[in-house]
Amino acid sequence: MWTHHHGVLDELGGPLGDGLLTGHLELAGTDPNERDLNPYYQSVVMDLEYATVLDLAADNLRSGRPVVLDAPFGRYFQQPDYLAEVTYRHNWPSDVELVVVQVQVDKDTARERVRARGCARDLSKLADWDTFWKTAEANECRWADGRRLVFDNRADGVTADAVARVLESLS
Repeated sequence: MWTHHHGVLDELGGPLGDGLLTGHLELAGTDPNERDLNPYYQSVVMDLEYATVLDLAADNLRSGRPVVLDAPFGRYFQQPDYLAEVTYRHNWPSDVELVVVQVQVDKDTARERVRARGCARDLSKLADWDTFWKTAEANECRWADGRRLVFDNRADGVTADAVARVLESLS
């Protein structure tokens, strides 16, 4: 999800958040590399993690800074009013343009890219890729708000020209 404010885009996130999350999962006695199949992460940590990111986004937006939220919001896809609720609950400025970026990719390309990134948190996905993919593919984003951009990121990937054209259209 991108939030567009004053014509510039920026990124939110980083090693600090990852380190805090890993430490929290370790202190709870769970696998710090497992998110999808970790009941503790799913029931306790995930909503807190997302609320924190959304609060940080609000702080940056209120300061006039642009924000890009790069996270798998899949758990919230079935909630049509999710973006309206987020903007209200986190007190985002009313002039923020919400832009949802939908990236399309095929099963084999996705598996190769997940394998290539080499993250320990992906091991359970790769171990049962067919089940993971079936679940991910069936999880259609039903958000009613926000401008939607679709990128075809299959085997050849998205070209720099395609991204530049889309970003130009946001101005």
